[in-house]
Amino acid sequence: MTLLLSNIHYRDRIAIAFIAFAFVTCLSSLSFLYDTYYPLDSAIYQIIGKGWTEGKIPYVDLWDQKGPLLYLINAIGYALTGNKFGLFVIEIALFYIVFAQLLSFYRSYFSIVFSYIILFVTICHLSQLVAGGNVIEEYILPLLLPAFFYLHKWSKDACENAVVNHPAKWAFSYGIILAFSLLTRLTNAVGVCVAVLIVFIYLVKYRKWNSILGNIIYFCAGFAIFTIPFLVYFYINDALFEMIYATIIYNIEYTGNIFHENTTWYAMISFLLAYLNTYGVFFISIILFFSDKKYRFTYFMWTMVSGITMVYFLKTFLYEHYAVISIPYFAIMLVESKRAIQLMEKSLYRKLLRSGFSFFGFIIILNGIYQFNQELQHINQEEDAYVQFGTLTKIIQSDKNVVGYNIHPSFYLQNQITPSCRFFALQNWYSFFSESIKPKIRESFNESKPPYIIIRGQNTLIDDMLKLNYKAIDNSCNGLVLYQKVK
Repeated sequence: MTLLLSNIHYRDRIAIAFIAFAFVTCLSSLSFLYDTYYPLDSAIYQIIGKGWTEGKIPYVDLWDQKGPLLYLINAIGYALTGNKFGLFVIEIALFYIVFAQLLSFYRSYFSIVFSYIILFVTICHLSQLVAGGNVIEEYILPLLLPAFFYLHKWSKDACENAVVNHPAKWAFSYGIILAFSLLTRLTNAVGVCVAVLIVFIYLVKYRKWNSILGNIIYFCAGFAIFTIPFLVYFYINDALFEMIYATIIYNIEYTGNIFHENTTWYAMISFLLAYLNTYGVFFISIILFFSDKKYRFTYFMWTMVSGITMVYFLKTFLYEHYAVISIPYFAIMLVESKRAIQLMEKSLYRKLLRSGFSFFGFIIILNGIYQFNQELQHINQEEDAYVQFGTLTKIIQSDKNVVGYNIHPSFYLQNQITPSCRFFALQNWYSFFSESIKPKIRESFNESKPPYIIIRGQNTLIDDMLKLNYKAIDNSCNGLVLYQKVK
């Protein structure tokens, strides 16, 4: 299995390019269709990436808890065009690779027509997960897909032959995936780490010591080649500790304080559809583990990979975009569903299983149509009240040195502002999960002392500073209060 892709005809590549363009254009907030559509996370990543192109250093000058590679991707997008359209181009290229990889995998098991049908189903499933685009998980997907597809093939080979080695070059790619995850969100590598552990145990069982040594060396090389440049950059810029604090120390506190809101029927249905890729392959693998003795090792691997991934998801906020890293599971689930149908001895059971898969496919397609329609509602839509600034706009335009506290960060992008304070958004949210960050937020405002601060809500971490150095000059806009520095 290669990235691109011996069994894809040039006409298929043209079709995939068109599909990728249509997918990103309709579903990504980075598209030219959307002027006022700024999902929260994407806005933060763009602000930090844009700031990096202007000489700001992530974590020191502009703070968020994700890894630096994510901000570098956003910086590259802004370096290309000076605005979000550079990221729009990057996303089209990314999903072109993703869809080509998926089609290539499907073509190994299905006819060309049926491969396009289940690619369409996969795209409909993915449409629920992209969350307006520019999410962390989508950028690692071109690495996860070939890795999992190869592991699927390798595990089948291990079942068909007495003993098989594991090529070290693929361990190199696993090292890159772990590094990529460390530099974006470490837990994105959870499934790969489980699979690698199973491969390691397999090689130990059969005493493949040379293969183990080669895999370890290549794995470490892949990890180091991707990681060391970032460590050197942040060390040279005296920002290494701040990067480690944001991406590791803070996130340990963050994950220890995660909560789940009250579940509604809508939320439950959304969860079931979003995470179908994970629990779906889990159940298929369990069924096949007991009914297909020849490939029992394969199904054991996917039961463990999907099961542990699901346990991880249940310990998170269960945001739908987290499930993007499980798109390879969805593809493997579809392929193994074919195997499950083939093993049904009675035609009645076979028909029932086919009907069941067809029903779920129909539901996923309907959900995909709904998701496309929901995103397209953002075209030419008035700015949401949460990101409107009414009479404050004139002041914002006249003095770009404005910092928001607990307001939607889109206002920086709308008004072409690079924040002068490193904690420029989500201040109360960050502090809810960590005591150690509270003094850092206060210090950042005390050091920057911006001429204007826009605040939503009460009981902020900077109340004392506001009382001493600022006065409220406008509270007429959507629950926002504008403060001006007076001392």
